[in-house]
Amino acid sequence: MLYELRPITDDACAITTDAKEAARGSWLCTGCPNVNPGVGAVDVRLKHTPKDIAVNFIYGLHVGVVRRDFLAVLGEDVVAQELLLGRVLDAQGHQIPDFVTCRGRSHITIRGNAKSPYRHCEVCGQHIYSPMGRGYVLSGMLGNARIYESQLSDLVVGEAIAQNVQQRKWNELAVVRLPIVDVPDDGRPIF
Repeated sequence: MLYELRPITDDACAITTDAKEAARGSWLCTGCPNVNPGVGAVDVRLKHTPKDIAVNFIYGLHVGVVRRDFLAVLGEDVVAQELLLGRVLDAQGHQIPDFVTCRGRSHITIRGNAKSPYRHCEVCGQHIYSPMGRGYVLSGMLGNARIYESQLSDLVVGEAIAQNVQQRKWNELAVVRLPIVDVPDDGRPIF
């Protein structure tokens, strides 16, 4: 069984305008909100210090922002093997030490029902898919990772890690069970 670690906040992080322009010239796709294929950890400069919650996201981009103490709950060895961590900077370019950007070395798509919007980015070639209804993952897409990054920049973990996270009762964080199925319920092709 897999679990999605999803922020449930309406107070997302916002990247500065000049930082977004610079990102579009280097690591951010110009045709969609995805990080370009092959790019590792990314640094971001935010307009404001992130809200003090475990997992957050950057509005309009597929980049996660997490608290460092939350990563310790995931397991230091697991984090070192499975995640790519970048710096979070304030508007003046000073590092905010309690937060990092977080990207997975392994990716997985959380699928939904037939109402789920989908498109293929003509610039970077990635799929842009927003699951509607109850989420699930396809069995054929699983690898050996202990932490995956979803297409929405959420983290997807196994049961043992999910239990560790649930014991801490993090504010504004949902731990959502993701069934593993063999056939997509959304009528879309396997991608």
